[in-house]
Amino acid sequence: MKLIELNMTPAQIKRSVQLGWGGAALSAITTLLFTFIIWTVADTALITWAVASAAGTAALGYSVYRRSRTAAVILLALFLVSRVWSYLQTGSLGVPLLSIIFLYCFVEGVRGTFAHHRAVTLGAVTTSAGAV
Repeated sequence: MKLIELNMTPAQIKRSVQLGWGGAALSAITTLLFTFIIWTVADTALITWAVASAAGTAALGYSVYRRSRTAAVILLALFLVSRVWSYLQTGSLGVPLLSIIFLYCFVEGVRGTFAHHRAVTLGAVTTSAGAV
């Protein structure tokens, strides 16, 4: 039994990749939104860290959009590390439903990018306009 199924149709690959980069975009936008909300009460280091984090997440999301397996894995790993770090600092996982949704999106991004490269290697998908 495979842990992650990579035998996907082009439509499934596209959907998985969209979930990956869409989750990253939503995460980056949300981070920026909350950063601007707390702009006047937070210290400069926190603001700088939040903006850099959002920019990094957005860049990784764009790379997932471009079908980068490495970016998808890094995005998933950073999310998992951030959840662990947050738990160690606060004793809370935050909003469990949001964590599950983002985890699902980032896992799908990994699945989609790996399935895309597998399909290209097998010749099932072309990389021209309109393809996966």
